[in-house]
Amino acid sequence: MRRGYTRAYRCELDSAVWRMPPLYHRVWYWLRQRANWELRLQPTRRGLGTYVSPGMVITSLQEIVEGVAYEEWGRRREPNKKSIADVLKWFKSNGMIRLESNAYGTVIWIENYKKFNPNEGGEVTSGNSKKVTPSKRVPERSAPEVSPEAIKLAALLAEKIQTNNLHHRYLVPEKRERTMADWAIDIDKLLRLDRQDYETVGKVIIWCQTHKFWKMNIQSGRTLREKWDRLYLQMKESGPVKGNVPPPDNVGGMFAYDKMKEMEKKYR
Repeated sequence: MRRGYTRAYRCELDSAVWRMPPLYHRVWYWLRQRANWELRLQPTRRGLGTYVSPGMVITSLQEIVEGVAYEEWGRRREPNKKSIADVLKWFKSNGMIRLESNAYGTVIWIENYKKFNPNEGGEVTSGNSKKVTPSKRVPERSAPEVSPEAIKLAALLAEKIQTNNLHHRYLVPEKRERTMADWAIDIDKLLRLDRQDYETVGKVIIWCQTHKFWKMNIQSGRTLREKWDRLYLQMKESGPVKGNVPPPDNVGGMFAYDKMKEMEKKYR
C-alpha cells in the first residue's frame, strides 16, 4: 500500500496516518482534494453565503460516501454512513481534523493544512505543485487560525473581565496569552458559524460584564457562545449599551456587518 505514495508525500505523513486502513486513506485523500484553498463565499440552501477558509470542507456524510465509492468486478462498492462517521471520529481523535456537524451538514477543518499545501494561494494539482525546501517550509501551528476580529473581541472580553476581577486566575501574565487564544477560537465560531456580526458581539460583551448576574457567569469565550441567545435578548430589553466597541483590525473585512449583508444579497 505504501508503494502508491511518492517519497515527498511519505515524508509529510506521521505515524498515525500509516496505521490507517485502506478506507481511512481514501477518506483522508478525498478530504485533502476537496479542501478549499482560498478564502471565498459559498452559497447555502438557506439563501445566505458562508465564508470558507483555506483547509475547510463543507460536506455531508452522504457526499463522502459517494466520493470514496469505487467499482470492483463490475459492482459498485461504497461504505455506509456509520463507517464514515467512525473514520472522521478517528481523524479528530488523532488531531488530523476539527469537525462540527448539524442539520445543515458537516464542516471539517484539516489541521496544519499549509503543511500539505506549501504552494499557498494556488490549488494543489500535479501541474502547479512546487517542491519546497525545508528552509522555506511553512511551520506547523498548534492552534487553528482565527480572524483578526475574533482576536480583538477576545481582548475586549479579557479587559472587561479583569475590570471586575483584577486577579482572574486565567488572565495572570503567564496564562493570559494562551487564554485569549482559546477564547478567540470560540468567538471566531460565534462570528463565522453562528453568523453574528462583530459590533453586536462587542456590545454583548460590554453589557454582560456590567450586568449583576452575567458578569459572574460569562468568564470565557466558550460561555459567551453557549449563552449567546439569552444574552442578546436580555441586552435588547435592557436598552442602549454604554461603552464603545473597538473598531475591527480589518475594517470592511469578511466579518464586517455591512460587508456580510452585501454578500448575502448577492446569493438571495
